[in-house]
Amino acid sequence: SQDNLKLFVQPISLKQTVDRVSEQWPSLKVELQGDCVIRADERALRSLLGNICQNAIVHGKASQMKIWIEPQESPLVTVHFQDNG
Repeated sequence: SQDNLKLFVQPISLKQTVDRVSEQWPSLKVELQGDCVIRADERALRSLLGNICQNAIVHGKASQMKIWIEPQESPLVTVHFQDNG
C-alpha cells in the first residue's frame, strides 16, 4: 500500500538511534562522538544505519566504526562514518 511508502519525519536523537541499531551488530564496536537531533523518518534512518554497519562487517571485515558529527551552516550537520575494514 502507499501508506508503507510515506515518510514520517520527526526529530530524532542520532545517539539513541545509533545505540539501538548497533545492538544488532555486536561484533562491531560503534563509537559515536557527540549527538544531535535530526529530522528524519526513524524507520528509514534505522535502515540506513543498519546497512552501513552490515556493509562494514560483510564487505570490509570491520570490527570498529567511528561516527562523528561536523556542524555546518545551522541547522545542518554532516555525519561522518569511518571503519577499520
